[in-house]
Amino acid sequence: MTGQMTRYLVFRLYGPMVSWGDVAVGGTRPSADHPTRSAIMGLLAGALGLRRDEEQAHLELDAALGLAIYAWSTGQLLRDYHTIQTPHERRNERYYTRADELAATSIGTVLSQRDYRCDALFDIAVWLQGEETAFSLDSLMKALRQPGFVPYLGRKACPLALPLLPRVVAAEHCLAAFQAAQAQRPEDEAKLFAPITRQAGSAPALYWEGDPAAPLPAQQTVTRRDRAYSRSRWQFSSREEHFAWVPEEQT
Repeated sequence: MTGQMTRYLVFRLYGPMVSWGDVAVGGTRPSADHPTRSAIMGLLAGALGLRRDEEQAHLELDAALGLAIYAWSTGQLLRDYHTIQTPHERRNERYYTRADELAATSIGTVLSQRDYRCDALFDIAVWLQGEETAFSLDSLMKALRQPGFVPYLGRKACPLALPLLPRVVAAEHCLAAFQAAQAQRPEDEAKLFAPITRQAGSAPALYWEGDPAAPLPAQQTVTRRDRAYSRSRWQFSSREEHFAWVPEEQT
């Protein structure tokens, strides 16, 4: 490598089911085929022990980090027909527990379709976008090894099936960081994921944003509305995300 080196924190996400919330209309709750930025930042914030009402800390974390995703396998789609009983809204009436809700005199049923993806495997890379930040890659790596809150894959019903295996590497760009992290994995770690990577069935995909050194020519650039704008109001702003298939000689 001849260019300027950047430090990246690389970690791995795998679970039997994942769900990356996409634009939802009515009772349909789709899942994107790869992690959203808000899901990754939420996972990191939870690992750091940040509570949901610490909005400024969430925004500072989001502003501090760039993001890239290496998709080994996006998984198979699973659609769940979901029903839940909930009390009808009444002015000045509050329910503090699920038991309180079910004891209400007027209960309705909400119907929805919720999408999940099965056996998806992703490597995630984040890097610091500015020199002045309250966060460091080393502190994030430590938090992923000993998380403050239990991490999950998009929804609380989607736990991790294997360790996150975080490590910090120095590389010229995010693709090189993924390659360096893969090369550094001990044999026992590599064996954990070998069956999944072999059965992926297609070339790995790379998604990235704002990397100082472009890892590949972008085959597509899309606008995604998944960057946290207000955690308390569940509002999101847009960003540009680049996509490219990873050539076989670089996998």
